[in-house]
This record gives sequence, C-alpha cells and structure tokens, in this order.
Amino acid sequence: MFNWGTCMQDPITGATNLGYLTFNCLPNFFQGVIQTALSFVGITCAIFIIIAGFKLVSSQGDAKKIAEGRNTLTFALIGLVVVILSFTIIHFFSYVTGLGCLMNLNFGTGCTQ
Repeated sequence: MFNWGTCMQDPITGATNLGYLTFNCLPNFFQGVIQTALSFVGITCAIFIIIAGFKLVSSQGDAKKIAEGRNTLTFALIGLVVVILSFTIIHFFSYVTGLGCLMNLNFGTGCTQ
C-alpha cells in the first residue's frame, strides 16, 4: 500500500523505521483516508443505485413509488458525479499548474513547479 518506512525517517540523524510516525507521514495518511473515503462513496452509490432499481421494479405502476425510486437513483448518481468531478478538477489544476503535490498531497519540499 504505502511505504511507511521512508516517512518514519528521523530528519536529523537519517535513521529509518523509528517505530513512530513523523510529519513526513501526513501525505501518506491523507492519501489513505481519501482512498478509503472514495471506496466508501463508490460502494454507497452502488448500493443506492441497486436500491433504486428495486424500488422501480417493485413499484407495480404506482406513481409515488416510481417517483421515489427515480429520486433515489438521481441523488445517487449526482453524488457520484460530484465526487468524480472534484477529483477531476484537482487533477486538472495539478496538470495545468505543474504542481504534482496537488495530486499526491505532498505539500512539503516536493511542491515545486
């Protein structure tokens, strides 16, 4: 997953695998949080899309149930599109400005043009 050994390096002595995390580990930590959140959002959207499908199939022509299923599907897809667009915008600005630190959350000394 991530190479925690490099972020657990003492900046003064250069010793590695200290057994505790340093501030160099923050980008790795946030990448892990964001990847977990994206996975959660994707799974949640898939579940809501399936629920909406069940609502539409089991509506039996009832207009109220059809509208409820359609709203569930609409909101699930809107949520998924918003999440995908947010990361697309971040990657676009990272590409345009040449700041790779925007994509990998490296705001330390590696954030240069």
